[in-house]
Amino acid sequence: MENFTQYNTASKSLSENIVCALETINKYGYQVIIKKLENKEHKNPMQQAAKELNDPFNWRSSTQFHSSEEELKKAVERAKNETEKDLILNWTPIFAEKEAIEIYKATGKVTKGLVKSMGVSTQVRTKDLIDYLEANGESERAKLFDKKNSFFNSASWQTIHGVSYWEAIEGFTYAVYYNDNKEGLSKEELNEMLDNSVKAII
Repeated sequence: MENFTQYNTASKSLSENIVCALETINKYGYQVIIKKLENKEHKNPMQQAAKELNDPFNWRSSTQFHSSEEELKKAVERAKNETEKDLILNWTPIFAEKEAIEIYKATGKVTKGLVKSMGVSTQVRTKDLIDYLEANGESERAKLFDKKNSFFNSASWQTIHGVSYWEAIEGFTYAVYYNDNKEGLSKEELNEMLDNSVKAII
């Protein structure tokens, strides 16, 4: 089986893979089998957004900002998970002192060091920032972060170094594997090979 190469991305549906296998035989005349493996053992496993992406601090802002409501809407539609959507709609990038950043990460409390506009790049929930600024007599500055008036703080986001966007799901999945060495096999023989492959995994 070493000569067989994965044809499609793995999935949990055996019937989908049978259809894919038949299409591969009819289109290319390849020898085809279906393998049922632990998902991560496939070269192209079925994937989901990585669990680490649920932490808003595993993301960082890029230099790209949204210039219109339509652009913002498209960014939300492309988001990889709910956390990225939340970041786009409700968070803003800032520069702050390291200690203040750690306090905010641990408690959600905005402190003076988080609003100094200098230091280390991080992010804060826009409402938390606005509430703090208004409570401390900086209403004019607070207005700069109101997304109703400005898109400047609606950043694009990407993962921090070392955090992947995707991870393989757990459990067994199916995938079609092919060998383009046809060896003069007829479609009947190819279909028999597929039939024996399916019988071996169910």
